[in-house]
Amino acid sequence: MLDALRVRQVADYLQIIGCTDACDAYIMRMLESNSASSCTDAILNILGFFSTKSAHLIPMDDPTFVEVLESAKKALFREFGNALLVLNKPALRRSLMHMSSMAIKMLLESDQLKTDNESTVMVLLASWLEVNSTSMDVRDELCGLVRLVQLDRPYLSRVLPALAKEFMQRGGYNVRQRATGLVIVWSIREDELRQALVDGFG
Repeated sequence: MLDALRVRQVADYLQIIGCTDACDAYIMRMLESNSASSCTDAILNILGFFSTKSAHLIPMDDPTFVEVLESAKKALFREFGNALLVLNKPALRRSLMHMSSMAIKMLLESDQLKTDNESTVMVLLASWLEVNSTSMDVRDELCGLVRLVQLDRPYLSRVLPALAKEFMQRGGYNVRQRATGLVIVWSIREDELRQALVDGFG
């Protein structure tokens, strides 16, 4: 998969007629070949497309690559579209940790992502951020995709403040998200719960 993306990039730069189309067809065939291959092969193909090593090879603004991106998104959700399953299945969890921020963004911003609740989505993102170094802008964007208003009370009052404090110390949790969390929980009338949030954020 990685080699195909590299060849496509070179072919596009050199304007080799027909080569980019052939690469696109091959990539889509690999992404869609889940029925003929094992589950492991399917995951490896998806990981090859969305890995951090291939991120710079993905022509996001190329209109001729839209169909390939759609195919990749379908494949991503086919194997990683259930947040709770990904967190509880070691092979899927390990694979997701090696994916680029593009894949994480695709999952978080889509209504197709299946989850028992938004707290699971928060844990999924926190797990990925823990092992991946990204720019502040990327972390800011990803954190902003978590629906804080849908987090249950224990996460709002205890888990979220703890995560925010840790990520901020490591430069991993954005200020806007912190402020949003404060506003949401401050609207809860219980003084004890509000104080827990304030103490947690420090």
